[in-house]
Amino acid sequence: MNESVVSTGKETLICLVPLAAAVFAVTTDAVLNRRPALALVKRADWSVMLLLCALFIWMQGFHNTHLVHFVWHETGLRDTSYGAMSVKTLAVFCVFVVLGNNFIGSVPVTLIVCDLLEPCAYQRGIVLYLAVLCTAGSNLTLYSSTANMIAVQRGIQVLKYRLPFLVHFQYGFLSSLILLPFGIMLIYGLLLLGVK
Repeated sequence: MNESVVSTGKETLICLVPLAAAVFAVTTDAVLNRRPALALVKRADWSVMLLLCALFIWMQGFHNTHLVHFVWHETGLRDTSYGAMSVKTLAVFCVFVVLGNNFIGSVPVTLIVCDLLEPCAYQRGIVLYLAVLCTAGSNLTLYSSTANMIAVQRGIQVLKYRLPFLVHFQYGFLSSLILLPFGIMLIYGLLLLGVK
């Protein structure tokens, strides 16, 4: 039987952690500010929360297809534990992460890639590359980052300004085009120099 389909019950328990944190935060706010907890719950942006829930459900379903594992192993990305990546492997990793960012978002891509890393292996380089790629690569489109969508939604609600997709793409594409190569070259150079 497929391991990813079998539930161990840990998934259910781990879901209770953010729920408990939210209940604690709402209760603490109600006690400290002496106001009903319902006021804070009403202020929450439930459409964004629903979007995040759907995103993570979609991500888990995509992850269960094992397509990511196939790409990871077939392109040689699993052999990046010790030492620096070759330029070809680095290029494949960059494309993998930036495309993933723009199709499913930076948080899900980060979680998927971190799940693919070898436990207890020295992987500072790949984690640094992942950080740069997910940060700069998330500026490419409106949908590549939840923060982009929240900023646009708040712009509509508060400033009454609607940011069209193509306008954001013009600025996001240009900033990604500048930031991504600079960040990758900087990390590559520092890793070659052995900076700790």
